[in-house]
Amino acid sequence: MLAGPRWNAGRIAPPRERVSVGCCPDSLSVGLGSAGQILRRTNSTFPMKILLIMLLATAALAFRPATTAYTARPADSRLSWTGHAEVGSYAPTGTVALRNGRFEYDGTRLRGGHFVVDLTALRHDNAQLQEHLRGADFFDVARFPTAELRLLPSPAGQARGQLTIRGVAQPVSFPVRISRLPGGQLRVQGTATLDRTRFGIRYNSASFFAGLGDQAIRNDFQLTFDVLAAADASVVKK
Repeated sequence: MLAGPRWNAGRIAPPRERVSVGCCPDSLSVGLGSAGQILRRTNSTFPMKILLIMLLATAALAFRPATTAYTARPADSRLSWTGHAEVGSYAPTGTVALRNGRFEYDGTRLRGGHFVVDLTALRHDNAQLQEHLRGADFFDVARFPTAELRLLPSPAGQARGQLTIRGVAQPVSFPVRISRLPGGQLRVQGTATLDRTRFGIRYNSASFFAGLGDQAIRNDFQLTFDVLAAADASVVKK
């Protein structure tokens, strides 16, 4: 035992009072003073902070909205495209077909997904224009029969992901409107504006060819979508 300070000359000082801190088996005895006070404060507040953090983390997980998987219904969905002449108001419009699609939605945001578009089903009322768009100058559907969109976790009201056309993948982002329908269905609507030249489609683009005049075709085209999807009850997760 270490001797404490003497009270007065010629007398042995009594031992200091000791306190037990129940943090270890059989209790660890420490002397009163600054070290003991620090241990007592730490012993009482540190576990409480840990407990509070654990409770907050548990509450956050408990209130995280459930993410539900949905499968698109191609027969009830519609995709349409619109191109534009660089000069004048000519703006041909046609359709393509959704082959399949699946995505996850947590009630507020898209959490991921994958869609396949059948470009061999590209349609326009003008048969000559239709065949030209399917050919090598544009979508070259003989070599690249599909386009694919892989969705990433996205902010509310947005779809973000990677779109692949003609074997070229590019990041894309566009607004979406998602509404609930009876029977656990969703309706996903919106319009994506896409730059065809980013996917290697440069035919009659004024960005790459000079002197085109009224034969120039605008780089941007619009893809408008109205997709119906049904909930996949087997895939619901937190």
